Amino acid sequence: MTRGSAGRDERAELLENELRDKRDQIALLHEKNKALRETLEHAKEEIEAIKSELEKLKAPPLPYGTFIRHSTDPELIVVAVDGRLFEVNIASEDVDAAALRSGQRLLLNPAYNALDTRDSEPTGEIGKLVDFLDDGRLIVKTNESEDRVMVAADVLAGTKLRVGDNLRFDRASNLAFEVVPRSEVE
Repeated sequence: MTRGSAGRDERAELLENELRDKRDQIALLHEKNKALRETLEHAKEEIEAIKSELEKLKAPPLPYGTFIRHSTDPELIVVAVDGRLFEVNIASEDVDAAALRSGQRLLLNPAYNALDTRDSEPTGEIGKLVDFLDDGRLIVKTNESEDRVMVAADVLAGTKLRVGDNLRFDRASNLAFEVVPRSEVE
């Protein structure tokens, strides 16, 4: 072997070693790049989850309303909210207008559109049934000795009401929901 050829062989071996090192570095950089990409994707997912949670926290609270009756407009229902009546839309397929009964509690959005039904509130004021009006409405004497005209909620349908019965009622909707046995009240 000549000196020139030995130098070329050494040079070729050196270049092959450098090439192998560069390929190893490239493979390592690809692995790091892949790990960084996965970290970035995970971080994006976490940011989206945090944004979603933040939007929920910024959203206004959802009010409750009490279904009073169906509206003359078949697209609307009449709902009592804090003693005021509103004709509102049903904004969800979860609410079956035909199945609603007076006194049914509804979850509303901030625009007072019905989103879902809820169980009725089991608490309320107690008043004494004083009389019946010809159209079936009730005259109820409240604890303040005030006479109020109310309507029996659908849950009382089929219940024989008698003058003197203690009724649980909701002042905001003017609905009577339940006959409370006297022993529990008196």
